[in-house]
Amino acid sequence: MTTQEVKRKLAAILNADVKGYTRLMREDEDWTVRTLNAYRGIMRSLIQQHRGRVVDAPGDNMLAEFGSVVDAVQCAVEIQQVLRAKNALLPEHRRMEFRIGINLGDVIEEGDLIYGNGVNITARLEDLAEAGGICISGSAYEQIEDKLPLRYDYLGEHQVKNIAKPVRVYRAQIDPEAPGKVIGEKKVKPRQWQRIAVSLVIGVVVVAAVIVIWKFYIPPAPQPEIASKGKITAPLPEKPLATIPPSSEVVPKEKLTPPSPKKVLKAAAPLAPTVQVSDEKSTENVRKNQEQAKDLEEMRKKTEEVLKEIEKLKKEVAKGEGEKVSQEKYAKAVNELNAMDWFKKGYVLRYSDKNSQEAMKAFDKAIEIDPNYANAYAQRAVIYNEWRQYSKALRESEQAIKLDPNLAVGFNCRGVAHTGLMNYQEAIQDFNRALELEPKFVWPYCNRSWAYFMLKNYHESLKDANKAIELAPGFSNAYFRRGMALASLNKPQDAIKDFDKAVELDPTFSRSNLFRGFTLLKLGKNEQALGDFKKAASLGDNDAQDYLKKKGIQW
Repeated sequence: MTTQEVKRKLAAILNADVKGYTRLMREDEDWTVRTLNAYRGIMRSLIQQHRGRVVDAPGDNMLAEFGSVVDAVQCAVEIQQVLRAKNALLPEHRRMEFRIGINLGDVIEEGDLIYGNGVNITARLEDLAEAGGICISGSAYEQIEDKLPLRYDYLGEHQVKNIAKPVRVYRAQIDPEAPGKVIGEKKVKPRQWQRIAVSLVIGVVVVAAVIVIWKFYIPPAPQPEIASKGKITAPLPEKPLATIPPSSEVVPKEKLTPPSPKKVLKAAAPLAPTVQVSDEKSTENVRKNQEQAKDLEEMRKKTEEVLKEIEKLKKEVAKGEGEKVSQEKYAKAVNELNAMDWFKKGYVLRYSDKNSQEAMKAFDKAIEIDPNYANAYAQRAVIYNEWRQYSKALRESEQAIKLDPNLAVGFNCRGVAHTGLMNYQEAIQDFNRALELEPKFVWPYCNRSWAYFMLKNYHESLKDANKAIELAPGFSNAYFRRGMALASLNKPQDAIKDFDKAVELDPTFSRSNLFRGFTLLKLGKNEQALGDFKKAASLGDNDAQDYLKKKGIQW
């Protein structure tokens, strides 16, 4: 690069990387790469929204530049807030937290890339940041100290690698406070500190006195009260993504009535555990349910009879009794139990007996006999999604789609896997395709409703939940999801009605109680909310249990 080609400019530079990336890769490479790509997509979108551009993104790093420090810091704060909400949905050891450094400095521009000390300082600042935190340089702070509603902690001057002069470093707090407020730097006058110290001492004495009086003169309350809205540690429904995952499963456990095996087992017919309308007044629905139950029972008897015959013949062969005849019978019986028989057995185990472990073994056997059995791969994907093993579910559903591109349940399963991996746009595309293939398939509407909800598109989420309820008025999960959308659209009364219906249809699904509790709390109905929290906790809901423990309440 010649002197004439050198182009310099002043730029606000943002550098981000993942804390503990090596550990995450070592534990689960596939999941880590998918999560990183999903988070990068969010970061790119936010950088563009704040008038910045991504310069480079090697490994787990992302480098961006902005024309304004204010834009850069606002973008960094929003990135950390969004990623914090998404990480809250994950187990602690799987959270992917970014460190961000921001600097205002002179850089050399060559094509789309930038170089120089301005970039190097930004990288060193990112090293100093905590996981989920933001560090900015003194030069950047001088441009924003009075312009953003943030608090800044002065961390002093740091001698950083390959930079001659020490760098002044500030930590930007994510939660908004008084504009330009700095803690730690010598900008607060001594008298101010003295006043603060005296106030703190007085405060401590007063609190101690109150505690003594409370302990000795006031009898303990028989039952702790639920905290007010301002004091609760868990989020209210309008922001349900902050600390509480929406569900223990992307596809919650429902008491579904499976479709008639006569329809399922037609050649090239897509298998889908659809939901039947539960209407006690409808004799037609009762008749259909009875027929389906009868079909499943016949299917079970057939597979069990064949398996018993095989076991009997195995014993005869082992004893050497009529060896030639027994071996011929045995071979014939094994051949009769073909891939479809094993598939039917797995289907009965999965949807009638609710035994996913044994069902998986049966589907494995079906694929062993017929490696091109698309429906069997799809059903394995269903089970992996239930087990929250989304990478495996994605692989199985992709194989099902490859073998049968018109398999609606394959696209639905892949959409659920994408949802579990937080690839919400990809999930919506798969649910769209599933509905093109099978317009009355209830699950894609319900699952797409949740994907829209996670993208904060509450109106579309509401539309899909409404459609699911229209197709299946007895579908508890659809009422739960509509309740979540309504709560987020600030319609708590309507939301409570849907949570009531969801609890009525499926009393075992704890999330309906939990979020009805938060909605009741918002309306000031504390006693009813407490009852819902206790019920959710008794059903094994970890978030409800944690909430009550913090309040000292037994359930």
